[in-house]
Amino acid sequence: MPSHPFYAKLVEPGFVSKHQSANYGEVAKGISLPSSAGLKQEVRTGGWPPGHPVRERLWKEILKINENNNATVEHYQEEVERLFGHDRGYVMEPNMPFVDPEFKPTYHLNEQGKAALYRVLWVIHAHQPQISYCPLLWPLCAILLHYMEEEVVYAFLCMLLRHSMPASDRNDDWRCIPQTRIAAATFSMVLAKLIHKYQRTVYNSLLNSNHRQIENLCSNWHRWIFEDLPFEYAVRFVDCYFVEGIKVFFRISMAIVHFYVAGSDSRRSGDAPQAIRQFCKTCRVPCQTILNTAFGFRRFSKSYLLGSNGSANPGLISKPQQ
Repeated sequence: MPSHPFYAKLVEPGFVSKHQSANYGEVAKGISLPSSAGLKQEVRTGGWPPGHPVRERLWKEILKINENNNATVEHYQEEVERLFGHDRGYVMEPNMPFVDPEFKPTYHLNEQGKAALYRVLWVIHAHQPQISYCPLLWPLCAILLHYMEEEVVYAFLCMLLRHSMPASDRNDDWRCIPQTRIAAATFSMVLAKLIHKYQRTVYNSLLNSNHRQIENLCSNWHRWIFEDLPFEYAVRFVDCYFVEGIKVFFRISMAIVHFYVAGSDSRRSGDAPQAIRQFCKTCRVPCQTILNTAFGFRRFSKSYLLGSNGSANPGLISKPQQ
């Protein structure tokens, strides 16, 4: 059994070596996932580093790879054959509309890993051309490829895209990632409203920093989480997302804004969007502290998310628009 949980053929050797564990095999065999009732709390507070053996098992348990997913894996293999033939070497970097050309984190993937990332995204584009804008697909795919084969990653992403998160509330549209520009803008709008509702002092501080279009500030939330903060933070946030759904990203973004405003330079900044990104890039707030704050917001109701101002229709966030 390997001494690490990574799909090593796709990940930079230095990163794999850094997170190796001499007793990984024994630890992995002894891991038992908590019951569904305790899983949320365990994921929130477990403090699992990137190389912890529980993550590989947790994600595959969430995905529940079984007969129902065989067709998805087989479809991926067929599509790769059709699009690329037998050569899995060079693959052109994706430039389809749903990719944000300025938001392409690859983290610790090696060249093979990047090629696998490109293949997965090309197949998604070929199979689901109705997705017009989905910047989260790139970082989620890249993170998953650190731990799983590309066929399994494809199945996982298809699961997210068709709203079938295997968690306690399967019919919750807010478990789906935004797939259009309207949906992305709606997400930012709701985040701004949540800050106003739950963090009035923070909201007013942002207004006083000469950044009066707070929704524009909030439009960078995905960059804070998946590009500016370290991989070690992003992977733990993704753990929570896979278990609890996309509302986790609202919580984490609110916590990031909280700590940014608490910083000594926040009120003096005339360029809040850049300042908050710089804060994340040099963040000294421990990941667990961000999570504790994120999950400390009380009465964070789904009904408020779905009905915020009457315009944050969950269908806009979850369903591709023609």
